[in-house]
Amino acid sequence: MKTFDMQSVKYTVRSIRGFSLPDALQLWKTKYQSFYQFKRAVITHPGLVAFGEFVEQQWEDIVPLSVKQALRYKPGISRIQQGIIREVMLDCLGTATLFKELKPELINSQTLRKVQKKWDATGFLINSVYPDTYELYQLDMKPLYNGLPGYTNPIPLFAVRCWGLRSKKEHWLCVPVVAALGGAWMSPQKHRPDAIRAIAWTFQLDITNPKRIFRQGNVIIAEESAQSKPCKPYHLSKKDYLRLLYAEA
Repeated sequence: MKTFDMQSVKYTVRSIRGFSLPDALQLWKTKYQSFYQFKRAVITHPGLVAFGEFVEQQWEDIVPLSVKQALRYKPGISRIQQGIIREVMLDCLGTATLFKELKPELINSQTLRKVQKKWDATGFLINSVYPDTYELYQLDMKPLYNGLPGYTNPIPLFAVRCWGLRSKKEHWLCVPVVAALGGAWMSPQKHRPDAIRAIAWTFQLDITNPKRIFRQGNVIIAEESAQSKPCKPYHLSKKDYLRLLYAEA
């Protein structure tokens, strides 16, 4: 089987080719939370098995990328290429890291009164009422690209911040402009920031007329009704989210 020099070849990260081995390793360590996730996503051909073993040996010693590093200019690279590389870096850093570190603007916050069904110590099913808060943030992308060609007026990034019901773990979910504002970015007269509409968009179903829906982390389960039929996947509306969500954890 043909082998290659791991140190001299250029690597592809997030569909962009041309990264050196040290840069590629750092981006992969930033993107994937574990070597197992990296292996599943990148080592997809028998010819890459040896490379996967090489990466595994040093995985724990690789230092992930920081936001500060991502915003630095790389010497000897054109401004156009700078923008492409920075886009890959920001993608690998992920929504949560960017929104935690770059001080986004809170544009809407709503708290729902939800009822959770659970069993008490005697075995009776009871209703537990709790507040569930969703926060919608807008992140200005101009400072991240600082006038690089093709990025002179980038559309802001939007994300919903919410918390796990039991774990209280913080989650940041990236959403498109239309889900965050209710209209296209170029139509400011239609902008109505809505955190509940934004979180509803993160639910995607492939049946019509669902009876109710359940959410366990990133897993969405829709219970069929007698009228349900398979359909093209669609995002949930705010109205249906409030009407159909039965339980979550």
